[in-house]
Amino acid sequence: MSESSSVSVPAAVEGFAPFGEWKTWYRVTGDLAGPKTPLIVLHGGPGCTHDYVDSFKDLAATGRAVIHYDQIGNGHSTHLPEKGGDFWTPALFMAELDNLIDHLACAAPIACSASPGAACSARNSRSRSLKA
Repeated sequence: MSESSSVSVPAAVEGFAPFGEWKTWYRVTGDLAGPKTPLIVLHGGPGCTHDYVDSFKDLAATGRAVIHYDQIGNGHSTHLPEKGGDFWTPALFMAELDNLIDHLACAAPIACSASPGAACSARNSRSRSLKA
């Protein structure tokens, strides 16, 4: 949607979800308790942020809450420059995603991913069934 659209996007709330000793930044646009299943947008990475998929927030104007977040190591989340390549595993990012969903008390959101890796992480999440 363009800025000239007559549809207004609901207010957004930003926060941090504790993840072990780190923090995952998130933003929820719209109402998580609304009538439609929330959408969680997974950016590519590691190394990317939510910025390039930010326009998905406009979907909140349809009554569906939209959740953006930055994976640890990126964006507004805790940066970990001292961690080596062996630290950044799919299991880490799956656990972070599960933790965020638990923090937001959002059961089984729809996952929208911007990369094959993000899609794989969402589909392989072991502790819940995401709608991909």
